[in-house]
Amino acid sequence: MKIVFRTDASNEIGTGHVMRCSAIIEEAVSRNIECVVIGRMGGLDWLETHLKTIGSARVEEESDFQITPGKDVLIIDSYNLPITGSFIQEQNWKLVATISDRETPKYNAALIIHPGIDFFTLEQTNAKLLTGRHYIPLRKSILKSEPRVQSKVSKIVVFGGGDDKYNFAPFIANGLANKQGFSTIVFFSRSVKEIESLDSRFDVKPFGPALDTELESADLVFTTASTSSLEVIAREIPLGICCVADNQISYYEALTKHEVAAGIGKYLHYRYYDMNWDLINQLIIDVSFRQKLQNKSKGFLDLSGSQRIIDEILHYLQ
Repeated sequence: MKIVFRTDASNEIGTGHVMRCSAIIEEAVSRNIECVVIGRMGGLDWLETHLKTIGSARVEEESDFQITPGKDVLIIDSYNLPITGSFIQEQNWKLVATISDRETPKYNAALIIHPGIDFFTLEQTNAKLLTGRHYIPLRKSILKSEPRVQSKVSKIVVFGGGDDKYNFAPFIANGLANKQGFSTIVFFSRSVKEIESLDSRFDVKPFGPALDTELESADLVFTTASTSSLEVIAREIPLGICCVADNQISYYEALTKHEVAAGIGKYLHYRYYDMNWDLINQLIIDVSFRQKLQNKSKGFLDLSGSQRIIDEILHYLQ
C-alpha cells in the first residue's frame, strides 16, 4: 500500500497545502509506508528538496502515476482540483481522504481531516470527520523553544509563508526600520536588497531549512495566519499574526480568541496593510505581554497530530 498525496504549490497558491502534507509523509515514512506526491511545485526548489529529504517520491502529472484500483490511499489537499476529476474518484482507491477547511471543495471522500481549532461541520454525512488541534500535522523538526522570555527582545523572525505572495516581510521591514527595542530581525524574503538597505540590524535569508534554525533562538515572531503560524505556536514562541487571505480568516480568529497569538493586522490590497503598529510595538517592548502569549501557547499543540492521522487511516483500513 502507498499513500498518494494530490497537492500543488506555487508562488500564486502558496506552500501550505504541501507543507502540511509533508508532515503526514514524515510520519508515514517512519512507519515504512511508501508515499508519493502528485502535483506541481511551481519551481520552488527548496520545496522539491524538502520532499526528497523526507523520503517522498514525486511526479508532476496525474497521468504519470499508474493507479491500481482499490490498493492505495489518496489524500487530497487542494482548493483547485475539479471534484469531477477522474483521478480522485473513490473507485480508484482503497480510501480517499481530504484535508479540508472552509475553502475546500466538497470532494467525495470517506475521511475528512480538518486540521484547525475553529468549529467545522461535515456536510458529507457518510464520511468520518477528524477535527480539532489534535489533528494538526506538524513536521518532526519542530522543537519546543527554551522556556524563557527575555526582558529585551534580542531576535525577531519575520516571514510571510513559503513565498510571501503578499509582500508581508517588506511591509513589516519598512514599519520597523529605525525603531528601538530589539537587537536584530531576520526576514525570510526574496526582497533582499530592499529590506537590508533599511536598517543595519536587518538580515534576509531565503525561505527553507534556515527557518527552523532561526526560530530556535527567536524571542518574537511576526508571520501570516497560515499553516506556518501553527508551527510557531507549537514551538511556544510569542507570536503576532496577520491575515492576508480568505482561507486564513478562521485561523486568525481562532488563534487570537485563544490568546495564543496577537492579531497585528490584515491585508487590504497590493502591498498595503491595515496594521496595528501600537500592538506590534507592545509585543516588542512589553515583556509581560510576550510572557502571557507564551504561557497560553504552552501545551496548546502537542506535536502528535500526524501520528494520530496515520493511526486513524490505518484503523479505517482494518
